[in-house]
Amino acid sequence: MVQYDVRPPSEVDHALYIADVLNTYQEPVLRDNHISAVVSLVGNGCSLWQQQKFKRHVKHHLWIRCDDTETQDLIKHMNIFCDFLDEVYATPRNSTASPVCSEYKGYFASNWLPAFAADGFHSTDVNLQLVHRKFERTGGHEDTQAAPETNVILVHCERGISRSPTMVTAYLMRKYGKSRDAVLADVKEKRKIRPNPGFMDQLEVWEQVQYQPWEDKEKTIPKAPYKAYLERRAVLLKEKGLTGDELPGMQTLDF
Repeated sequence: MVQYDVRPPSEVDHALYIADVLNTYQEPVLRDNHISAVVSLVGNGCSLWQQQKFKRHVKHHLWIRCDDTETQDLIKHMNIFCDFLDEVYATPRNSTASPVCSEYKGYFASNWLPAFAADGFHSTDVNLQLVHRKFERTGGHEDTQAAPETNVILVHCERGISRSPTMVTAYLMRKYGKSRDAVLADVKEKRKIRPNPGFMDQLEVWEQVQYQPWEDKEKTIPKAPYKAYLERRAVLLKEKGLTGDELPGMQTLDF
């Protein structure tokens, strides 16, 4: 296993942190930063997510199963990621109701979901865990400061360098209507990041399609920039002897 130093979470926007996966193992990190929602951008699930030291803090959890490779298509996940963040922020921190978005209906559960068919996801390339939990403190430590009224979201991949900064950049582009380069410059002031070349290309496409890659509501007709990206991806997959249906977690380029 590759060894690397654990960096603390980086707040890149109000109540929005980027971190590596090891930060999610540390209850003091969750407690002291008032983390109440987590988005996991990793190839494999983690048993920690079912442990009390995670569940007592994290009310909302989204898992997008993905790898840090040049052939990984993150564009198809960007709107679900952005919508999830918006819904969590719109939900009062002390609310016991699930954040409901039309595309999430019926998919709030405490177990792994095999697919998110409503959004065209397939079990071979994505698993989503959308979890809402009643916030319970059962013993353990108490916060040293009063928790904020809003939910605080931590987005992580393996090292907080490529996948999570890419998706957070996509969210901030949509939120503020800023260009890829402007948002990346802002994020880099707060954290050392290095999205892989494929993700940099996808963020440019995200900007070109104005944060909506599909022409139709059924999401069957990609806009021209996204279609061109998919064609480039198909060529790269063929060169690598891949189909694009490989199970995430089997390959990774996390630095």
